[in-house]
Amino acid sequence: MKEIYVKHVAQLLSLKAWQVENCAEMFADGGTIPFISRYRKEKTGGMADAEVAEVKHWIDVFDEMEKRKATILKTISEAGALSEELKGKIENCVSSSELEDLYLPFRPKRRTRATIARELGLAPLAEAMWQLKARSPRAEARKYLKPGKVEDEDAALAGARDIIAEKLSETAVIRENLRGIFRTRRVVAKAAKGAESNPDAAKYRSYFEWSMPLDRIPSHNLLAILRASNEGFLSVKVDSDAVRCGKKIYYILQENSENRFGRLWETVSSAFWSLQSAPRCCAKPSRRPTSKAYACSATISASSCSGLPWGRNAPWRWTRVSATDARLHASMRTADCCTTP
Repeated sequence: MKEIYVKHVAQLLSLKAWQVENCAEMFADGGTIPFISRYRKEKTGGMADAEVAEVKHWIDVFDEMEKRKATILKTISEAGALSEELKGKIENCVSSSELEDLYLPFRPKRRTRATIARELGLAPLAEAMWQLKARSPRAEARKYLKPGKVEDEDAALAGARDIIAEKLSETAVIRENLRGIFRTRRVVAKAAKGAESNPDAAKYRSYFEWSMPLDRIPSHNLLAILRASNEGFLSVKVDSDAVRCGKKIYYILQENSENRFGRLWETVSSAFWSLQSAPRCCAKPSRRPTSKAYACSATISASSCSGLPWGRNAPWRWTRVSATDARLHASMRTADCCTTP
């Protein structure tokens, strides 16, 4: 286990670095949680089952992160865009959010509205708007009209806004601020079609009309909701505030620029939020509380199942949620330090 991960886990769990490092070495040698906590106290400093279980959880998380980093470095290198500075930042990441933000500008992109706009030759218009060089955007847009393709100024400006929206979606400071907003938003769960008459869904009945701020949901509730969603009994979403988020983007732009953006940028910010940011930002905030929930379940299992083989009595610990639930997108192994599939 790399030193950066050892230090991070030690700080996260209020342990000494040597305790985490010794645990990692014993797990690598095939040690189990009960064995390490009971018979290797001299190496762990007397760590309890629950503490050893938490260390094991983060070891698994960072093992997956290392694989993700290798994939990202290979992809960027093959594209000829890997600088030493970027390589250093990627290798020293301990947060999946930061890692994916670094990778996002180089990620192979599907065909989007921004892609189409670039093919229509609207990238220079978008750049002029971004750099605030176009005093009259509509007048500037007339230079890019093409019969049968870009018919009028509104179409040209719409294409330019799509390009700018994609650029904004790749801006780390904006993404992180919006994640912060989403962590305070409410998770809303409702019964899926047919769930109310399904006897297998009866145990989730208390969640058929349920909502709570994401950062205040107790671990057992979050795990139950995600499991019910995976089984098709609940429809789960994050209740976003489009107006607030759009304004937040606009203010971030104002704070990070010497120029004062005008009303056009309020429109651009709103377009970015509705078209680009909402689906992506809904996905990620659930990772941190999900990780806490799984760490909590691992702790409970380790504490209450003494003497039994690890894993047999921790069904929640290994539950996976379907990747089709893109709005929550909870990868069950992970948190803010998880890897993106």
